[in-house]
Amino acid sequence: MVQIHDYSWSCLLGSLYCSHSSDGSYGCLGSLVRMSVRHKLANIAILILLLVLGTIYFIFDPSASVFFPKCPVMMLTGYPCAGCGSQRAIHAFLHLDIRTALEYNVLVVIFVPILALMFFSSAFRERFPKLYQLTNHKYVAYASLTVIILWWIIRIAFGLY
Repeated sequence: MVQIHDYSWSCLLGSLYCSHSSDGSYGCLGSLVRMSVRHKLANIAILILLLVLGTIYFIFDPSASVFFPKCPVMMLTGYPCAGCGSQRAIHAFLHLDIRTALEYNVLVVIFVPILALMFFSSAFRERFPKLYQLTNHKYVAYASLTVIILWWIIRIAFGLY
């Protein structure tokens, strides 16, 4: 029996295709199973949600609106989390003001295109299986988590907030 060890982002996020086998191992069959109707509907729902959120962030400035949540880590500790400034950065990014987006949060400018590529590769994984395997490799998840933690440490150590 061939064991599949595809610990992709979709596995980390609870993909529909992750399961335990009879021998106790855990594997994802996402790249080997044809995309179900449920998966296609989930992709459409995510796309609609992203379009709605993108429209909200484009129209409303999070720094000038009381409707956007404030960072609980910053409010409790006085130190920024790795995501502090992300809402303002997304607003600036959507207005193509990359310099301001970088000032608010560098990770947004780095990760938005990466996440878009990951969504594309997941939505079209039957057509581009190698891209899906590359973008959903376990080392991509580990590297992303490492970058986020390092950014958080650097941000606090050098007062970049």
